[in-house]
Amino acid sequence: MGKVKTQKNAIIKNKQKAYLDKVKSGQNIIIAELPSGEIKSQLIRLGIAVESKFKCLKRLPGGTIVLVRKRQEIALGFDIASKISVIITDY
Repeated sequence: MGKVKTQKNAIIKNKQKAYLDKVKSGQNIIIAELPSGEIKSQLIRLGIAVESKFKCLKRLPGGTIVLVRKRQEIALGFDIASKISVIITDY
């Protein structure tokens, strides 16, 4: 258990909170908070849950953000991305 706490503390120590629409290409993020309602369940079905780790693969014109985790890429529109709170980190 000591390793997990130490690892989490290292991640939290170098954190910067923001909304997903402010993340730049190449940044690593941890999902901090999801919007409530039906959209939350849809995001969870896609594998986007609180404390999930992703990398911002790219930002497309119009505000679309492409996230990647392992080999799965997920594109989110600007409206949804602006409601998802994240922690920008260097894990």
